[in-house]
Parts: sequence; C-alpha cells; structure tokens
Amino acid sequence: PPPGRVAVLLAGLSATAQEIPLLADADPGARLSWFVDGRYLGTAPAERRLWWTPSPGTHEVLVMDEAGATARHRIEVRGTPSRSGP
Repeated sequence: PPPGRVAVLLAGLSATAQEIPLLADADPGARLSWFVDGRYLGTAPAERRLWWTPSPGTHEVLVMDEAGATARHRIEVRGTPSRSGP
C-alpha cells in the first residue's frame, strides 16, 4: 500500500489468500531484493511484483537494488487472519 494507507486482513480468509504485492520504481531490468522486518523475502526483476503474506502489526519493508541503494516503507496491517483457508 502507498504511504499512510492501512492494509486490513479480512476475517474468514487465510493470510496467504491476502498477500500484498511489493513493487518499486526502478530501471527496467534492475534486480531488487526485498526484506520485511529484516527478513529476506526474495529477489526479482523491477518489472515483477514480489508477494508478501501479511500479519497484523506495523512492518518495515526495505528494497535494495544491485548497487546497494535502498528505500524503506512502513506498512500497517490490521485484523486477524483466519486459520483456515478458502
């Protein structure tokens, strides 16, 4: 979500059914590495979204390009995901 927005988990759906897409503005072909709360999620080309399974709370998302330049963003997630999936 953009800065200032809050993601809300819907009751009755598992968190995996409510993944949040991560995407950054970067040069085409750049490879971006993604981290949430210091945990590595993966690396993908700038044109491709990486998906994150949310959990309630405030989370720091960090993206880093191959040159080591970084950008940080906080995401607030509210709600409690269901334990059972659809």
